[in-house]
Amino acid sequence: MTLLSEQVVIKKIEAGRSINNAIFLFYILLFAEGILRKWILPPLSSPLFFIKDPVLFYMYWMCWRHRIFPKSVLFQASVILLVLYLILSLTQMLLYTTPFFASVYGWRNYFLYMPLAFIMQRHMTKSDLVRIAKFTCYFGIPIAVLAYMQFLSPPDAFINRNAGENSGVGFTVVGNIVRPYGPFSFVSGMAFFTPSLIVMLIYNYFLPKQERFLSNWMAVACFCAFSTCLAVSGSRGTYGSTVVVFVFLIIGLFMIIRNTQSIKSLFVIMIGGVIVLNVYNVIFSTQLDIMSQRMEQAEIAEGSMVDRFATNFIRFQDISTELPVLGAGIGAGSAGANFLKTGVADFTIAESDWGRIVVECGVFFGFMYLFYRIILTLYMSIGAIKATIRGVNPLPVVLVGYEIQNLLVGQMVSVGTNLAFGWFYLGIALVFNKIYSEEKKDNYVG
Repeated sequence: MTLLSEQVVIKKIEAGRSINNAIFLFYILLFAEGILRKWILPPLSSPLFFIKDPVLFYMYWMCWRHRIFPKSVLFQASVILLVLYLILSLTQMLLYTTPFFASVYGWRNYFLYMPLAFIMQRHMTKSDLVRIAKFTCYFGIPIAVLAYMQFLSPPDAFINRNAGENSGVGFTVVGNIVRPYGPFSFVSGMAFFTPSLIVMLIYNYFLPKQERFLSNWMAVACFCAFSTCLAVSGSRGTYGSTVVVFVFLIIGLFMIIRNTQSIKSLFVIMIGGVIVLNVYNVIFSTQLDIMSQRMEQAEIAEGSMVDRFATNFIRFQDISTELPVLGAGIGAGSAGANFLKTGVADFTIAESDWGRIVVECGVFFGFMYLFYRIILTLYMSIGAIKATIRGVNPLPVVLVGYEIQNLLVGQMVSVGTNLAFGWFYLGIALVFNKIYSEEKKDNYVG
């Protein structure tokens, strides 16, 4: 190897480290955004909404400068779609006289975050993954305290304010009992964070003892934080996501059932689950009663959770038969784009992401985008199955349980929090697949 080629390799390694630091910064800003927008700098709420974007641009620039972009077919397909839909967005802008920034905002929601997952897959290592997991667990404790205080406080309390100067009252569960936002600027932040906390605790448990990033006492404290966040969430989706995570954990363990450690883990989960549920019912009896009322009201107003999930796929009745071939405009149904067009932040198109995408992009381009997300879901899931079997560890499958709903049908093109969590945790899932595909089978510890 020549001196010049050695320098190139060294620069690429350094660039990779910078990208990993930027990924971690991006994750921190996912939490800091809401804190800044709600309590510290509410007059700057609108520009602070984009606080994570410069970090993305930095990552993309480093990849371009050092030629270290991912080389996978799916990443290359995302770049082609990125360009194609940019042309579509500009065409819609000319046809419908949509404000320029509204069109750019809509395109951003569809594609700006998409490369992040593939960059994470290429550049993140096990130590980077542990750093994110450790931050999630440690930060979960103050978030649990904050969420509990928000639950006890009235809707108009300072701690429960929404983002912006003229913010109104947030979502309530029953009566004047609020649905905690935690540090996030939208209620879905806690719906994504709470199950991610238990995912990272499961990750810690399945690491070899000498590699675990939490002591036993800290793991218990973090589990208590998770339990608190779940109890005061007031969210059917949060409970549902948590159940799905544990179902996929059991599926993952059954996939490697011939390993004696997986049998041990199944018994630990079954016995521990019974004990925890009984204690949980005693400690959080009031919160569970409130959640029961919330579920009854929601089922009357919105249908069961199964019905609500199913309508994400089939609810196209909001699509007009007079829909233009090129759609109504990328981002036209999002609150952000409508704020840029009308000054009022409101959702104006179908509630389900599938219906909204088809309305905004037209039937052909809408289903093309949805097909790509389906392919990503299959890629993640198949990779997780292979990684679980090869690495003899259920974690990759657990990540599928966490991510699959948001990636497949979540409101990723219209809600900023869903967007960030969706693409970031797709990246985390792909990193798990990569790591455990390379793991030796004797590394399993449960």
